[in-house]
Amino acid sequence: MADGAVAQFKILGSFEAWAGGRRLHVGGKQSVRALTVLLAEADRVVPLSRLIAATWDGEAPATAGHQIRKIVADLRRRLPDGAQLIVTDGPGYRLEASRADVDLARFDALLAAAQRARISSPRDASRVYAEALHLWSPLLAGEGGDVIEALSQLVHSRWLRAAEDCMELRLALEPAAEVVSSLVDLAQREPLVEGLRGQLIRALYLAGRQAEALREYDSVRRLLAEELGVDPSPGLRAIYAAVLANDEAAMRPSGVAERPEMPLEATLPVTALVDQATQRHHLDDPFGPTTLPRRSGSVVGREHELAQVRALMNNEVDSTARIVVLHGLGGMGTSALAIHIAHEMAELFPDGQLYVDLRAHVTQPGETGLDSALEQLFHALGQSPEEIPTSLRAKIDRWRMLTARRSMLLVVDDVPNGAALEPLILSGPTSLTLATAHSRLPEVSGSHGIRVGPLTPEACLELLRRSVNPQRIERESEAAVTLAHLTGGFPLALQLITTHLRRREHESLETLCDRLAEEGSSLDDLSVGGRSLENTFHLAIEELDAEHLRALSEFARFPWVGIPVPRGAAAAWLDLPPGRAAAVLGDLEDSHLLDARDGAAYDMHGHLRTFVRRQTEPLSDAVVAARGSALLRYLGAGASRAAGVLAPGRRTLGSAPDLSGVPLSRVITPAQARRWFSDHHPLLRAVILRAEGTEDPIVIAHLARDYAVHLLEAGLVSTGQEVGEIAVRVARAARDRELERLSLSNLALFQWRGGELDAAIEALRAAEKLAEAIKDRQGQAAVLARLGAFRIDTGLLAEGCADLERALETLLAGQDRERASALNSLSSGYLRRGDLHRAASAAAESLNLDDSAFNAGLSKLHLASVAEARGDLSEARDLLDGARAAYELTAGSDRLALVDAHVAWTAARQQDGPGMVAAMAAAESAIEAVPAVRRAQLENLLALADAAGGNLTAARARHARALQHATSGNQPFEAAMALRGLAEATAALGDADIGSDFAARANEECQRIGGSPVWRFGPD
Repeated sequence: MADGAVAQFKILGSFEAWAGGRRLHVGGKQSVRALTVLLAEADRVVPLSRLIAATWDGEAPATAGHQIRKIVADLRRRLPDGAQLIVTDGPGYRLEASRADVDLARFDALLAAAQRARISSPRDASRVYAEALHLWSPLLAGEGGDVIEALSQLVHSRWLRAAEDCMELRLALEPAAEVVSSLVDLAQREPLVEGLRGQLIRALYLAGRQAEALREYDSVRRLLAEELGVDPSPGLRAIYAAVLANDEAAMRPSGVAERPEMPLEATLPVTALVDQATQRHHLDDPFGPTTLPRRSGSVVGREHELAQVRALMNNEVDSTARIVVLHGLGGMGTSALAIHIAHEMAELFPDGQLYVDLRAHVTQPGETGLDSALEQLFHALGQSPEEIPTSLRAKIDRWRMLTARRSMLLVVDDVPNGAALEPLILSGPTSLTLATAHSRLPEVSGSHGIRVGPLTPEACLELLRRSVNPQRIERESEAAVTLAHLTGGFPLALQLITTHLRRREHESLETLCDRLAEEGSSLDDLSVGGRSLENTFHLAIEELDAEHLRALSEFARFPWVGIPVPRGAAAAWLDLPPGRAAAVLGDLEDSHLLDARDGAAYDMHGHLRTFVRRQTEPLSDAVVAARGSALLRYLGAGASRAAGVLAPGRRTLGSAPDLSGVPLSRVITPAQARRWFSDHHPLLRAVILRAEGTEDPIVIAHLARDYAVHLLEAGLVSTGQEVGEIAVRVARAARDRELERLSLSNLALFQWRGGELDAAIEALRAAEKLAEAIKDRQGQAAVLARLGAFRIDTGLLAEGCADLERALETLLAGQDRERASALNSLSSGYLRRGDLHRAASAAAESLNLDDSAFNAGLSKLHLASVAEARGDLSEARDLLDGARAAYELTAGSDRLALVDAHVAWTAARQQDGPGMVAAMAAAESAIEAVPAVRRAQLENLLALADAAGGNLTAARARHARALQHATSGNQPFEAAMALRGLAEATAALGDADIGSDFAARANEECQRIGGSPVWRFGPD
């Protein structure tokens, strides 16, 4: 093309080239991609290997190097001053930036100008930033392939930084309200960028929209948790704290700091790595020798693993860790993933990408295959037979010498142990050794292990769609979803299924699902041409010694399938000492024959469990019974100890089984007790729910009693009812009337919290009769105290308080826990009757008797209620903080919600708007977890907060909901409080007549039950 016209290039977005007012045609897709990389890296040498990777996106033909030269020659002919624009330089090509007008260069120039003007002329800087931001669009509109996409992401990061700088300037220069809309657009475009989301929160606050600022923080907090599994950064949390504290000074820009300019090349660690390696070891073949197997199709659901390897190569983690071990159970696709990663990263290793399968070189047991594998690698590097040493030691030395200064990738597949891998590890600083193994290979120093586990059902379904006729999958979508679940997440199982379906195109997916769902049949059907899960599992367990094989076999026969087994429970079932069990279980986990859940419990994959059961001898009935009894004794001893820590001073029953000598982990503090219950909760529930007819009914009944301590503290009401009903039946079958009485009393407590008040009172009546029949005066007093608490909740205030007062006269001084509970219930009754002095006295005495978390939280909540009623709001806030700290040690989210509602009401009365908004949001977020018996109280308290904050319409709506809950749940005191609140809100909104009607109904209800509104509304 004739000289004289400077070409203009647009690579941000769809590609365009212009010269002299005329659009240029530069060639096809390959030409556009090659030119785009040269333009994006103007004035830098772009190696031939990088141009090839960008042009063909990993699918380069054998003649790629020759074709790149043809493409460059053609571009030189088509572009103005083409021969001077694109010059040959060393191992690649360089585009002269001074001879082209590129929009990406203009973008960078505008950013640099804006940065320079930030201090001297911030308004000009803001305008220039806006102009630069307007230019941005992904390179080649996101259609350029992986290499160009990586470049695009780096430019995008510069755009993000510029966007934040621009918005910071605007917040300093313009009214915040005028910046909000721009930040909303940016936040919608980049929802995970915390800097922009933080600026939006600040802008909303500075614009007087504090509630929206809090909602914006909650929105980004949930998004980060759902999408990335992380909490907001310290900076974002500080902004949130400033909103809550009403700290306007902290929200305003503190001045515009100058940022150092960062050239594009400084953000390209991978590019620099490729360039250095290529310039150092340029070969005729830009990719060096390659012996990688072909990719075996799509890789789906492995984004996390791929990201970890990329992070290593991008120096985002320790740059010395160039050894990656992909480890997983056979059939999980570690080999396919390694080969996929190798192809993805081939361009980073211009001196070669080699592959060796160590197991394929093993000819007899005990061999590593290392000698033969090294010979294969020498041949791949072009070594003649005469150059290959004969001894293994000499081969290892030569391998290290040949590869020390090269930038290479080596895939070592199916590594049996660390000793087999160590001699092959590449020592070059820009090399990568990528190994696959069935265990972690922790003995390999400096290695980075990446666990490859089962695919998610969603990933399995996506692979089905890609591998089988999509129309067939859509026609039988439900069966396809079932099929994805039945694979158990094994890529090998999925591959075998898709092969089966392609062979039998007329067989329905539902038919295959039915076969796979039958017990054990999946192992038969998941086999094609000698490849099967069974063969894979054989390889995984063939090297286990007798002890480990026995443990695996017995674990596969654990009665409660699908429930994680804590280490102590596994030791009891396996009949192993705890220390030995931990070692054996750890070895099996390392080999991926067991899965560890949070390091505390173990499980086995369903397909593997089926295989092991087939291959090993079953346990005799006598052994199963003995192991079941040992497991039950372990659970009983652990639950008893943990419950004793959480509820000290509980009554000891004469029928309690002797569980001394059962080995247990350390359970001394409340935190350890809660952790023990949390780890064992699924197993405890399963054991108790299947316990009827057991040969150890006494152990089961006591286990249920101890488990109830955890269920009550954690607010697990429905499980508590299930367990309570079984405990009653088991104790009754064992003819243990004292234990039956206790079980009935516990059941009643869960029924009451679940809103089944009539059933709860009926259970207490039965417990009272049992206590009377066995002349258990202390038991009668405990039942009477609980009955009094229930009566108070159902509006029988005088009768309930009288029951509690009589119970306290009978309960002995040593029964501190029962007395403390009764005093807290009595405090609640006095509050509802308006007797604030006695309410405070009872709560204080309860706290003095029992300072355990649950009782302390309730005592402080009652004392805070008294302070609220007296107008001592600062004291109330302090007491509520104490109640929250106590309840946070438990899992009682319903009680925490009540604390938050009290805080919202008190904060509103103190005119603490942010405190009220935050507390109301916290209470509302937990409202679904609040039992029915507490729902009316929660709504009434939140309504009082709304009213104190001036939102009378919301207050009236909440009181109306509270009235519905109270009426349906037989809670007349809360109904009266709802009516009183409706009266005040309705009258304040201008409807005095309806307000008077509500007030009359409230007074009538208070007189009927002997209640007083003083607690909530102050004296009349």
